[in-house]
Amino acid sequence: MEVSQSHSETRAQGHAPGALRAAAAHPTLQEVATLGDGDGLRVWAAGDRAVLGRVALPSPGRSVAYWPGRAGLLVGLASGAVVYAEGAAPGAGAPGAPRDAAAPVLSARRTRAATALSVDPSGRRLAVGFEHGVLDLLDISGGPEAGPLPILCTGKGPAGAIDRIDWSEDGKVLQV
Repeated sequence: MEVSQSHSETRAQGHAPGALRAAAAHPTLQEVATLGDGDGLRVWAAGDRAVLGRVALPSPGRSVAYWPGRAGLLVGLASGAVVYAEGAAPGAGAPGAPRDAAAPVLSARRTRAATALSVDPSGRRLAVGFEHGVLDLLDISGGPEAGPLPILCTGKGPAGAIDRIDWSEDGKVLQV
Protein backbone atom coordinates (compact mmCIF):
# COMPACT_ATOMS: atom_id res chain seq x y z
CA MET A 1 0.00 0.00 0.00
CA GLU A 2 1.32 3.41 -0.94
CA VAL A 3 0.45 6.15 1.57
CA SER A 4 0.69 9.91 1.23
CA GLN A 5 -0.78 12.72 3.27
CA SER A 6 -3.74 13.12 0.93
CA HIS A 7 -4.68 9.55 -0.02
CA SER A 8 -3.75 5.89 -0.04
CA GLU A 9 -3.73 3.52 -2.98
CA THR A 10 -3.63 -0.28 -2.92
CA ARG A 11 -1.09 -1.49 -5.48
CA ALA A 12 -1.46 -5.21 -4.81
CA GLN A 13 -3.73 -7.16 -2.51
CA GLY A 14 -2.19 -10.00 -0.52
CA HIS A 15 -2.97 -12.93 1.74
CA ALA A 16 -3.62 -12.24 5.40
CA PRO A 17 -3.33 -13.27 8.15
CA GLY A 18 -0.48 -15.75 8.17
CA ALA A 19 2.25 -16.74 5.77
CA LEU A 20 2.27 -17.12 2.01
CA ARG A 21 2.92 -20.87 1.67
CA ALA A 22 3.15 -21.61 -2.07
CA ALA A 23 2.89 -20.14 -5.55
CA ALA A 24 2.63 -21.58 -9.06
CA ALA A 25 2.71 -19.84 -12.44
CA HIS A 26 0.30 -21.04 -15.12
CA PRO A 27 2.23 -22.75 -17.94
CA THR A 28 0.59 -20.70 -20.73
CA LEU A 29 -1.65 -17.98 -19.27
CA GLN A 30 -0.56 -14.79 -17.50
CA GLU A 31 -1.78 -15.88 -14.07
CA VAL A 32 -0.36 -17.08 -10.77
CA ALA A 33 -1.93 -19.22 -8.03
CA THR A 34 -0.96 -18.59 -4.39
CA LEU A 35 -1.75 -20.24 -1.04
CA GLY A 36 -1.89 -18.37 2.22
CA ASP A 37 -2.55 -19.59 5.76
CA GLY A 38 -5.39 -17.21 6.37
CA ASP A 39 -7.57 -17.34 3.30
CA GLY A 40 -6.87 -20.37 1.15
CA LEU A 41 -6.16 -20.40 -2.57
CA ARG A 42 -6.15 -17.36 -4.84
CA VAL A 43 -5.57 -17.00 -8.58
CA TRP A 44 -4.18 -13.65 -9.74
CA ALA A 45 -3.79 -11.90 -13.09
CA ALA A 46 -0.03 -11.50 -13.52
CA GLY A 47 -0.32 -8.12 -15.25
CA ASP A 48 -2.64 -6.05 -13.07
CA ARG A 49 -2.49 -8.31 -9.98
CA ALA A 50 -6.29 -8.57 -9.80
CA VAL A 51 -7.81 -11.56 -8.00
CA LEU A 52 -9.43 -13.82 -10.60
CA GLY A 53 -10.67 -16.50 -8.22
CA ARG A 54 -10.59 -17.69 -4.61
CA VAL A 55 -11.29 -21.03 -2.94
CA ALA A 56 -11.58 -21.70 0.79
CA LEU A 57 -9.86 -24.99 1.59
CA PRO A 58 -10.77 -27.68 4.16
CA SER A 59 -7.25 -27.46 5.68
CA PRO A 60 -4.45 -24.91 5.21
CA GLY A 61 -2.73 -25.27 1.83
CA ARG A 62 0.97 -26.09 1.59
CA SER A 63 1.60 -26.70 -2.14
CA VAL A 64 -0.08 -25.92 -5.45
CA ALA A 65 0.31 -26.96 -9.09
CA TYR A 66 -1.59 -26.34 -12.30
CA TRP A 67 -3.01 -29.50 -13.86
CA PRO A 68 -2.28 -29.27 -17.61
CA GLY A 69 -5.42 -29.49 -19.72
CA ARG A 70 -7.70 -28.91 -16.72
CA ALA A 71 -9.50 -25.80 -15.52
CA GLY A 72 -8.47 -26.23 -11.89
CA LEU A 73 -5.50 -26.63 -9.64
CA LEU A 74 -4.05 -29.40 -7.50
CA VAL A 75 -3.54 -28.35 -3.88
CA GLY A 76 -1.54 -30.17 -1.20
CA LEU A 77 -2.92 -29.58 2.27
CA ALA A 78 -1.43 -29.44 5.77
CA SER A 79 -3.63 -32.47 6.55
CA GLY A 80 -1.72 -34.53 3.94
CA ALA A 81 -4.61 -34.66 1.49
CA VAL A 82 -4.44 -33.53 -2.15
CA VAL A 83 -7.57 -31.81 -3.50
CA TYR A 84 -8.70 -30.55 -6.89
CA ALA A 85 -9.76 -26.91 -6.70
CA GLU A 86 -11.76 -26.34 -9.88
CA GLY A 87 -13.56 -23.29 -8.45
CA ALA A 88 -10.34 -21.26 -8.53
CA ALA A 89 -10.34 -21.20 -12.30
CA PRO A 90 -11.01 -17.82 -13.94
CA GLY A 91 -14.55 -17.45 -15.21
CA ALA A 92 -16.04 -19.65 -12.47
CA GLY A 93 -18.21 -16.85 -11.10
CA ALA A 94 -17.64 -13.26 -10.06
CA PRO A 95 -13.95 -12.27 -10.06
CA GLY A 96 -12.45 -12.60 -6.62
CA ALA A 97 -15.58 -14.10 -5.08
CA PRO A 98 -14.93 -16.98 -2.67
CA ARG A 99 -16.00 -20.38 -3.95
CA ASP A 100 -17.37 -23.46 -2.24
CA ALA A 101 -14.76 -25.38 -0.25
CA ALA A 102 -16.10 -28.73 -1.50
CA ALA A 103 -13.01 -29.54 -3.56
CA PRO A 104 -12.88 -33.30 -4.21
CA VAL A 105 -10.20 -35.13 -2.26
CA LEU A 106 -7.97 -36.98 -4.72
CA SER A 107 -5.57 -38.51 -2.21
CA ALA A 108 -5.69 -38.79 1.57
CA ARG A 109 -3.18 -41.55 2.33
CA ARG A 110 -0.86 -39.43 4.49
CA THR A 111 -1.34 -37.45 7.69
CA ARG A 112 1.68 -35.16 7.27
CA ALA A 113 1.60 -31.97 5.16
CA ALA A 114 1.82 -32.31 1.36
CA THR A 115 4.64 -29.77 0.91
CA ALA A 116 5.40 -30.10 -2.82
CA LEU A 117 3.46 -31.04 -5.97
CA SER A 118 4.63 -31.50 -9.55
CA VAL A 119 2.82 -32.85 -12.63
CA ASP A 120 4.99 -34.74 -15.11
CA PRO A 121 5.44 -33.34 -18.65
CA SER A 122 2.87 -35.77 -20.08
CA GLY A 123 0.23 -34.65 -17.56
CA ARG A 124 -0.40 -38.26 -16.48
CA ARG A 125 1.49 -38.47 -13.17
CA LEU A 126 1.58 -36.33 -10.03
CA ALA A 127 4.53 -36.39 -7.63
CA VAL A 128 3.56 -35.42 -4.08
CA GLY A 129 6.27 -34.65 -1.51
CA PHE A 130 5.52 -34.64 2.20
CA GLU A 131 7.02 -32.89 5.22
CA HIS A 132 8.51 -36.15 6.54
CA GLY A 133 10.50 -36.86 3.36
CA VAL A 134 8.14 -39.36 1.71
CA LEU A 135 7.22 -39.02 -1.98
CA ASP A 136 4.12 -40.55 -3.59
CA LEU A 137 3.73 -40.91 -7.34
CA LEU A 138 0.04 -40.83 -8.31
CA ASP A 139 -1.73 -41.68 -11.58
CA ILE A 140 -3.78 -38.63 -12.64
CA SER A 141 -4.55 -39.83 -16.17
CA GLY A 142 -8.19 -40.56 -15.24
CA GLY A 143 -8.79 -36.97 -14.14
CA PRO A 144 -10.51 -35.74 -10.98
CA GLU A 145 -13.76 -37.42 -12.07
CA ALA A 146 -12.13 -40.83 -11.50
CA GLY A 147 -12.14 -40.27 -7.73
CA PRO A 148 -9.21 -41.16 -5.47
CA LEU A 149 -5.98 -41.30 -7.44
CA PRO A 150 -4.21 -44.65 -7.75
CA ILE A 151 -0.74 -44.68 -6.22
CA LEU A 152 1.96 -45.89 -8.61
CA CYS A 153 4.82 -46.01 -6.10
CA THR A 154 6.18 -44.50 -2.90
CA GLY A 155 9.73 -43.51 -2.10
CA LYS A 156 11.77 -41.98 0.67
CA GLY A 157 13.47 -38.71 -0.18
CA PRO A 158 16.01 -36.71 1.79
CA ALA A 159 15.73 -36.19 5.54
CA GLY A 160 13.16 -33.52 6.30
CA ALA A 161 10.47 -31.97 4.17
CA ILE A 162 10.40 -32.29 0.41
CA ASP A 163 9.95 -28.71 -0.71
CA ARG A 164 10.71 -28.96 -4.46
CA ILE A 165 10.04 -31.55 -7.14
CA ASP A 166 11.17 -31.32 -10.75
CA TRP A 167 10.78 -33.67 -13.73
CA SER A 168 13.18 -34.09 -16.64
CA GLU A 169 11.77 -32.95 -20.00
CA ASP A 170 11.06 -36.55 -21.03
CA GLY A 171 9.41 -37.40 -17.67
CA LYS A 172 11.83 -40.23 -16.93
CA VAL A 173 13.75 -38.59 -14.09
CA LEU A 174 12.28 -37.08 -10.93
CA GLN A 175 14.43 -34.81 -8.77
CA VAL A 176 13.64 -33.71 -5.20
